[in-house]
Amino acid sequence: VMHDSLNFPLKCIYQQASLQCLKWGSDCLVGISLGPKPHKPFENPGIMQSFLRQVKKTKPEPQKERVAFTNWATKYGFLAPEGPFPSLSTLEDAKGLVAAMYPNSDLDPSLVLPINTTVNLFKENIYNFWTEARKLVLLWDMFEAFSNRNNETLKEFIVIENTKTKSDSPLSENAIIFQGKVKNFSFTMNFSASTEEIANNPFPAYQLIGFECVKSEVEKYLTDLTIASNLKNLNPIASRDHDLYELDYYIQPKNLLQAFYLQFYILLNGIRNKICPNCWKPFSPSKREDQIYCTPECKNNAKKKRQRHEHPELMFKELLYEDKKHKRLCATDRKKIEDALKDKGLRDAKALRDKLMKQRKTET
Repeated sequence: VMHDSLNFPLKCIYQQASLQCLKWGSDCLVGISLGPKPHKPFENPGIMQSFLRQVKKTKPEPQKERVAFTNWATKYGFLAPEGPFPSLSTLEDAKGLVAAMYPNSDLDPSLVLPINTTVNLFKENIYNFWTEARKLVLLWDMFEAFSNRNNETLKEFIVIENTKTKSDSPLSENAIIFQGKVKNFSFTMNFSASTEEIANNPFPAYQLIGFECVKSEVEKYLTDLTIASNLKNLNPIASRDHDLYELDYYIQPKNLLQAFYLQFYILLNGIRNKICPNCWKPFSPSKREDQIYCTPECKNNAKKKRQRHEHPELMFKELLYEDKKHKRLCATDRKKIEDALKDKGLRDAKALRDKLMKQRKTET
């Protein structure tokens, strides 16, 4: 059953493959599929928001990108992998194919798999992963900006230029052709407006350009969607009023990336949707049109995040008591660290925390 927030004429079904034995080979991550895993993005749209958050918080540094890619693939599988390569029926087949594909890599060929179990090998290039991931985040940021009517953010994406060419639009004698360009995407759009309209109320133009750009880019990923069907009902006896069979049609993406873009496409149809800046989930304002957060909980969490950002010492003190990695510290240790935070500052408090953590680890 599709999630309530995804309203579409046809059902969309996708199950992400469960990957085992993830290993690095050159610039690719390789994994072996042992069948479906219960990750269903159309039943749990929060998977897409989790992906967007992880991408956004990962700094563009090779080691950090490698770790984040591995963590994501371990939990949710690949985004848009190559494969499956020829089906393997034994453990020896798997070892042989891996060794042939990556003879000079650090990939361990001794993969722990059940003997005589049919498996499929997939791989994904780390450069392709991050290129697609960061593009999706850019499109989502633009979607969030025009959904939440944030014109200042839209201006970071879009440039509107006056072509100084008079428009033949019958709607206005003073109409001029303007051209909107979207940064990071090869998208341009011409439209007619007066200079007064652009000067006094530019948001409709920015919103339309942003919407058309996002829609155009999202549609590029949906050209090869598969429409499949299941036998929904089979009557034992056909009659004039009852068919012998009934089919249940659904759309089936080819990989997780296409599933994300199909979700995105469905959400574009939500005219009244806003995007919660805390959890990134779409929502329809229930009480007021100027509602910013989807729930009171998200509003409170966003407030805490702002306080932590503005006062990092408060965040450090909070983690000192709540983070599991600090459980080795006793009450006396925490009091010393708090005193250091108060008297000497955050840097010295962190140094003392690390020193005491090391001592307690040695004692155990």
